[in-house]
Amino acid sequence: MNGDDFGDLIVFTSGRIAVVGADGAGGWVRLALIRNPEASYSALRVGPDADHNGFADIAVVAEGGRNRLRFYKEASTPTELSIRPVTPHGGETFVAGSVQFVEWASAVPVGQVGAVTIELSTIGPGGPWEVMAANLPNSGRFQWRIAADTPPTSDGYMRLTIEAEEVTAQGQTVTPFAIVEP
Repeated sequence: MNGDDFGDLIVFTSGRIAVVGADGAGGWVRLALIRNPEASYSALRVGPDADHNGFADIAVVAEGGRNRLRFYKEASTPTELSIRPVTPHGGETFVAGSVQFVEWASAVPVGQVGAVTIELSTIGPGGPWEVMAANLPNSGRFQWRIAADTPPTSDGYMRLTIEAEEVTAQGQTVTPFAIVEP
């Protein structure tokens, strides 16, 4: 939720939703408490980033006689372009020939529209890089069909580039993921 690469939690109980962030040292800090008038819920979704400010948003559907959608967005306004990978984040194992999702969070200044390029390195964080997809809409998600002939690796990295108004920003997975043969 806060983009610091430590796993965060969304906890929801009757009448409230808490956003709890890991501090990286084994502890937890409450980042936000949202009061919700609904007593019970039937669906909760966190992310993607609907307003492209670089932070995930929360949607809740209340259960009962009438389903009611509540949408809670992180309200900061970005001043500069940025992008960071969400999935993969490192440590995963993917099978060549399978279909996975690449997800990202991006911050795009108001009034601009970004296009995204996704690249893959199978031999480490320094590349070389192979373009997997280019000029994608900045939707926060891409369905990746891992080519069946992708070489096995335990040192896979992904790099994402966003371009808007002739400005670019890049983000890259920090730790490696693996691709194995079927």
